[in-house]
Formats: sequence, C-alpha cells, structure tokens
Amino acid sequence: MEQSVPVRARLWVQSLFVRGFFYISIFRTFASIMKKLLLLLLCVPLIGLGQTEYVKEYYENGKLLCEGTYMNGQKTGLHKTYYNNGDLKNEVKHLFKVNPIDDECPLSLLKKKIIIE
Repeated sequence: MEQSVPVRARLWVQSLFVRGFFYISIFRTFASIMKKLLLLLLCVPLIGLGQTEYVKEYYENGKLLCEGTYMNGQKTGLHKTYYNNGDLKNEVKHLFKVNPIDDECPLSLLKKKIIIE
C-alpha cells in the first residue's frame, strides 16, 4: 500500500524549497554588491594621492608664458617658459621629494631642480 503525503505538507515543503532559493539568491546578490562596494572604498582614497594638474599661464597679448604640471602644489615634470613672441625660452625638469624624511640619500641632488639646456 502506498503512503500519500497530504497536500498541505507538500505545499509547505515546496514553499521551504522556493524560499531557500530566494534567500540564497538574495545572499549572492548582497555578497556581490558588498564586494563591489569594498573594492570601490579601497580604490577611492588612492585616487587622491597623486592629483596632478596641468597649468598654462599667458602673457597679456594672449601668447603662452609658461606651462607645466603641479602635483600636490609643487612643480613636477617638464615646465616650459616662452618669450613674449611665442618662442621657447627654456625647459626645466622638476623633481620633488616624495619622502621628505629621507634627507640622507646621496642622490639628494636628483630630488632638486635640474635645468636641462
């Protein structure tokens, strides 16, 4: 003789089965969102560490006076200066100290302004 499971019991088991998948689905979605949020929170502070801006200054007549890059308020990289007529006057390569505590380095000359002629 076969045993039959009451309809109410079958529906309850199916309901648990469906809810289980629902909760697993919600957990996976939550975990995915949390991974992305954590990655974003770790990367955002790094964006501001090396903010650079490219600056151009002009004479009153509209010709370019100088141009160069600034990082954290200090000149860095190649800076060009021009005469009033627009011809190149000079180019200066600026390097600045990344770690101001390290003054004992024998290569400290490389951390100062170097004029390239």
